[in-house]
Formats: sequence, structure tokens, C-alpha cells
Amino acid sequence: QIAEAAIRLQPGQRFTDIPSFAAPLRTTVPPIPAEKKGFRVNWRLVFVILTTLLTLAAVLVLALAFIPL
Repeated sequence: QIAEAAIRLQPGQRFTDIPSFAAPLRTTVPPIPAEKKGFRVNWRLVFVILTTLLTLAAVLVLALAFIPL
């Protein structure tokens, strides 16, 4: 019905402007969902974790170096 009203032959029977055409569409067409954000790597967190693991590994190596066999 909305499309038929938009293309009627007599100009007086058509929508007068875009907002008057969009109003009935908003009530019948569901809203477009928001675009999903892509996965992003938090590089700061990755570097903090890697630094922590490397520090722990170095401490472990030093601790094992001082243990007599």
C-alpha cells in the first residue's frame, strides 16, 4: 500500500515529501540492527601478559641456577 501510494498517477494522491513517505515505513519495517564490531586484539594486554611470563621464566631460571645438584 505504501509503494502504491508513492507511485500514483495523480500528484495530489502521492506523498508530498520524504518524511511523509518515511513515516508509514517506520511503523511497518523493523529497524536495521546495529553493525557488529569486529574482533580487536588488545595489544597492550598481550604485551603485559608476555612481559609477566618472560619475567617469571627469568626468575625461575635464576632460582634454578643457584640450587646445587
